[in-house]
Amino acid sequence: MSLTGVSIDSLCRPSSSPQAITAGCAGSGGTALTDSSTACESCSGGFFLFRGGCYKAGEAPGSEICTAASGGRCTACNTDGSYIFKNPVASPTLGSECILCWDTTGADKYTGVENCQTCTAPGSAGPATCSACQEGYFLSGQTCIQCNNACATCKTSASTCTSCPEGKYLKNSQCVETNQCTSDYYPDPVSRKCIPCGAAANEGGIEACATCEYDSTKGKPKCLTCTDGTKTPRTSLDGTSTCVAKTLDGCQGIDKELFMKQDQTCALCAATGSGNDEGTANCKTCTKTSGNKPACNTCKEGYYLDSSKACQACTGKNCATCNDSDPSKCASCKPGFFLKDASTGECIACDSTPDGGREGCSACSNTNAFKCTGCKPNYRRQQNGDASDDYTCTRACGDSKGHCPPPPSRRRQSSLHITTNCKPSRRRRSWTGCWGTRALRHAPDRAVLDGRGPLLAQMQAGGRLTPWRGLAGK
Repeated sequence: MSLTGVSIDSLCRPSSSPQAITAGCAGSGGTALTDSSTACESCSGGFFLFRGGCYKAGEAPGSEICTAASGGRCTACNTDGSYIFKNPVASPTLGSECILCWDTTGADKYTGVENCQTCTAPGSAGPATCSACQEGYFLSGQTCIQCNNACATCKTSASTCTSCPEGKYLKNSQCVETNQCTSDYYPDPVSRKCIPCGAAANEGGIEACATCEYDSTKGKPKCLTCTDGTKTPRTSLDGTSTCVAKTLDGCQGIDKELFMKQDQTCALCAATGSGNDEGTANCKTCTKTSGNKPACNTCKEGYYLDSSKACQACTGKNCATCNDSDPSKCASCKPGFFLKDASTGECIACDSTPDGGREGCSACSNTNAFKCTGCKPNYRRQQNGDASDDYTCTRACGDSKGHCPPPPSRRRQSSLHITTNCKPSRRRRSWTGCWGTRALRHAPDRAVLDGRGPLLAQMQAGGRLTPWRGLAGK
C-alpha cells in the first residue's frame, strides 16, 4: 500500500490534517505543504523535527528520542538508554540534534555505527563509540559483525551462540535440535537452552541427577536416575524432582506425598501397585512403615478420607475439601470460589454478586469477611478502601481478549501496551495501529524488555509509517 502524508508522532497524517497543522509541519523554508507532501522539513513549538517527521517532545512516542524542544528543535536528547547520542556540534543541522547509534549517515560529520545498538558520542568528528550491537551481531573492536545463520545472537565470534533461532536450543555455545538435548540434558522451553540435569537448582538443574526429561505438564525437569547409587529420584505432586536416600524417610520427605517401594524407588501415594507397593487412589499424603502398605493421611482436592482410609469424592459442588460426616458440605473451596457459610458448606463463585461475590473477581476468600484478591481478564484491579489485600474489579476494555490498553487519560503517556485484536501476522500498539511483523522486526514487547521503545524499534527495523485512516483524532 502506498502511503501519502507526513509523519506526526509516528502516524502517517494527511498534510492538511489538524495534527500536521498543530505540529507546525512545513516544507522547505517554512512553505506550506501540498497534498503530495511526504515529509516535514520544519516543525514548531514543542514539536521537534526528526527524520522527516514532527514529534511532541516529552510525550510518547517522541519522548523516546527527545525530552524537551523549542522552536521546532530538540533541546534535550533522551540518552538514558544509550540508543541515541547528542550531536556534539554547537549548532547542529535542523532535525539532527539527536543521532541514532545505528545511523551511519548521521549529520555534521558525526555518525552512528552500522548495526550498533548502544553507544556514546565520539570525542571528535566521526563514528560514535559502540558499546553493544543489535541482535544478531557481535562487537569486534568498533565493528558489529553478523552472527552466522545458526545463531540468533552471539558473542566474541560469529559461531559462538548466546541464543538460538526458534526450534533450536543452546548447548555449549552451539544451537542444536531437540533430539541432541536428551539423556544428561533436557530442553528448557523458557530459556531455549539445553540444561544439564545435574546443574545447580538456580540454573534449572537437579542436584546429583544423572539423567532427566522435561515434564511439560508441570513445566519442570523430572529426574530419571541419580549420580549416586545410594540415592533415587523423587518427584512430588507439583513436579519438583530431587535425589534422595533410598530409605522410607527419604522417599516420604517433609510433604509425605511419596513412599518407598520394595525396589527402593519412590512412588506417589496414589500410585497403583500390588502387595505392599499399592497406594490409595486419589490420595495426597501417606505414611509407610516397613512390611506394610502405605496408609493414606489426606486426599487430593475434591476428595475426603473415609473410615476405611479410602478417598471418596465430595458430592458438594466446587469443593476442595469436605468431611466424611456429610460429603455434600464443603469444608473449603476450589480456586475461584469461596465458602459462603460453614453451616451450609456451599461454595460460591467469586464473581457471583447475588450471592455475596464481587463483579469481575477471580480469586477471593471469606474467612471473616469477603475479600477479592484477583480480577478476571478485561478487569482492572483497584484497592478497596484502605484494605491492602482487598480489591474491586472494574471492567476495562470490553471484548479485547484480556489485553487492555492504558486508560484514556494515559494513552498519550505510553505506547508500550499491546493488544491482541490484530491479525496473527500483525502486532498492534495501543494507539498507533497495526504494524506488519516484517516491518517491525523487533516487536514492542521485546523493545520494552531491552529498554527501547516501540518507535526506536520500528526505526531500527526500517518499518513504515502507520496509515492515518481510521485513527484521526486519537
